Amino acid sequence: MAGITVFWGASIFNDPVQAIVFEKVPTPQTSSEKEHEDFSIYQDKTESKDVDGNLTTVGEIAKDQNKHNVLGVAGMFHIFLKETNISADTNGNVATKTYHSGNEFGTRGKIHNLTATKDVNYIEKIEDIGANAFRAQDQTVVVGKDSDNVQKQSNQVFVNGKRLDHLHAKDLRKEDEIHLGHKYIDIDREFKKLE
Repeated sequence: MAGITVFWGASIFNDPVQAIVFEKVPTPQTSSEKEHEDFSIYQDKTESKDVDGNLTTVGEIAKDQNKHNVLGVAGMFHIFLKETNISADTNGNVATKTYHSGNEFGTRGKIHNLTATKDVNYIEKIEDIGANAFRAQDQTVVVGKDSDNVQKQSNQVFVNGKRLDHLHAKDLRKEDEIHLGHKYIDIDREFKKLE
């Protein structure tokens, strides 16, 4: 019964138990899905392992999520918002248009996430951020192309002149460094897709 999901249920009106069968039918790619492939995340060649431990790239994981997860690319992140303020330590990764404030986040320990070995974060614009942000052991952080307040100095990363203690310069990229002229993720378009 590969590709078939069966749900059993009884009616509240004392009808006999009925089975509802949904068959997974491949659908052709729509023009909207083709547009999504122009996002930089799909071009990201950063190596990672998938949930089965196979070596792949962040881009391939994103393509797989877009195709097979009802949440699409949003399913790769613990927090997926347009505007983000974090007021408590968050053991997870972030994708957001604007990160207003917050201190501690990043996937730590043996937490199952969809990129398995690499914590992926995308912040288009950072207004303010705490020094303990990005606490994952192995991570890639992508910021918007106009994030001039995010600077690399030697192996350190600074935001508004404040040093981030856990993020190394080698793990930070601007979205244009991945795919020139394209957003890493178009958050607005993803939310429309989720609606």
